[in-house]
Amino acid sequence: MADRLCVYYRHDNIFKLARNSFVISEPNFIGMKHVTEGDDNPEGDDDKIYLFFNERAVEYDAYSKMEVSRVARVCKGDVGGQRTLQKKWTSFLKTHLDCPVLQTRLPLLIQDVFLFWPDTWKTCMFYGVFTPQGIVCINSKTREKGFSTSLDLPDETLQFILYNPLMDQAVKPSEQPLLVKKGPVFIRIVVASTTALDGSSHQVMFIGTASGSVLKAVNYDGKMVIIEEMQLFKQSDPVKILRLSVTLGQLYAGSEEAMVQMPLSTCDHYASCMDCVLARDPYCGWDLSAERCIAIKNIHPDTHSEVVQSLRDGNAARCPAVESTTIIQNFYLGNVVRLLCQPGSNLARVQWSLNNHTIQNSNKYHNLHNNLLILNASDSDNGFYTCTAVESSNGKEDVIQNATYELRLGNFMEHPSVQPLAQDQQKSLLALKILVIIPTLILLALVVWNVYKGHFAILRCLEKAEESPQSVSGCQEIQL
Repeated sequence: MADRLCVYYRHDNIFKLARNSFVISEPNFIGMKHVTEGDDNPEGDDDKIYLFFNERAVEYDAYSKMEVSRVARVCKGDVGGQRTLQKKWTSFLKTHLDCPVLQTRLPLLIQDVFLFWPDTWKTCMFYGVFTPQGIVCINSKTREKGFSTSLDLPDETLQFILYNPLMDQAVKPSEQPLLVKKGPVFIRIVVASTTALDGSSHQVMFIGTASGSVLKAVNYDGKMVIIEEMQLFKQSDPVKILRLSVTLGQLYAGSEEAMVQMPLSTCDHYASCMDCVLARDPYCGWDLSAERCIAIKNIHPDTHSEVVQSLRDGNAARCPAVESTTIIQNFYLGNVVRLLCQPGSNLARVQWSLNNHTIQNSNKYHNLHNNLLILNASDSDNGFYTCTAVESSNGKEDVIQNATYELRLGNFMEHPSVQPLAQDQQKSLLALKILVIIPTLILLALVVWNVYKGHFAILRCLEKAEESPQSVSGCQEIQL
C-alpha cells in the first residue's frame, strides 16, 4: 500500500458542529503544535494549540473498530468555565483530518506532522505523513458582549461545547497529496526552506520511513521530485526521531539503536555536471570554472553565470561533454567476475549491456547493487561491457554512460594467484617422492642383503628340490 504526504494550509474560521459525539475515543497522539495567532491579529484571536492524533471513530456506524485521523484546536488562554467545564477546555474542537487518495476504502492514519513557518502565522503550513488503514474563541466580538475569558461564557454555551466537540466538516489538504509512493511506510517528516540560484524559494521535505531510510523530496510546480533516498539504519530499524537544525544546516535522525547527524545536502557527492544538474537539488549547482558541484549559498553573486542549475526542467545542456574511457580487465575460466558501476545518483536506474545488447538477470548475470556479477566465466564472455545510468527528470529520461569494460580471457598459468599455488604443488610433490623413494630403497637393500646371506628358506628348499625331489614335502611348512 502506498504512503502519502499531504500539506494543509491554515484552518478555516467557519465550521459546522456535529452533535452527539464523544470528546476523545481511544486516542493515539502524534504531535502538538503552537501557533502564535494572537500576534498582529485584527480579530484579537488568541494563540492556538493544535493536537494531531488518531482515534476510534464515533461518527461511523461500523461493526468493527475503525480509526481516523484528527486535528484538535484549543485556545492558549482557555482557563475553563465558571461552573460547567471547570478547569477543563471550553475551546476544544476536533475534526477529521483527511488525506484523500483514490481507491482507498479506509481513512488514512497520520504518522507525523511538521509546522512550516516561513514568515508569520498567516502563511504557516502543516505537513503530514499518512499511512493506509461551531467555534468558540475569545475574540474582539465576544469581548464586546462582556466575555473576556472562558469563565464568562454562559452554561448553555458550555453545555453545547461539552457534548459537541466534533466538527461536521473535515480539514482538507491544500491540494491533492504531494507524494504518493509504494514501499516503506512514512512515519516522520521535517521541512526546510532554501533559495535556489534564480532566487526562488523551495521547501525541501525529509521523510523518515519504517525501514530505516530518509527520503529527500521537493515539489516543483506540482510535480514531486525525490532527490535522494538514504538508508541510515538497517531495514528492521525504523526512523523514530527526525529533527532539523536550520542554524547548523544539519538533519538528525534517530532509531532505537543509533543516531545519525547528516548535512541537508552534500553537493560534493555529485561527481559530474550531469549528476549535479539532473539531481535537481536546490541546494547544489555545478561550477563550470571549478569543475565541481558546490553549494548555492556559497556562490558569489558575480559568478552566478558560471554555475549551472536547472530545477524545474532538469536541463543539462550546458554541461561539457564527458569523454568515456575503456577499462581492460582479464578474466579466467570458471571464475566469478565483478564489474563495478557507481552512478552519480542513488535514484538512477542502472543498466548493463554486452556488445550493445542489454543484459538481463539470469543464472549467468546478476545486477547486484548496480555492480554486475558474471558467474562461471567462459570464453564466450569476452567483449565490451557498458554500465549506463538512466535518470528520470521532468518526464524525460537521460542516459549517462558511467563505465565501459573490455573483458579478455587470460592465460590461467599467468594468473597471479596461480603461480604460488603451482610452486607449492611442486614442493609437495617433491616431498612425496622423497618419502616414497627412500623407504623403497631401504626395503630393496634389505631384500638383497637377505638373499645374499641365504636367509630366505624358500630358496634353500628350491636348491634341495633340485638335488632330491623327495625332500620337497618337508619344506611346505617352512615360513619366510
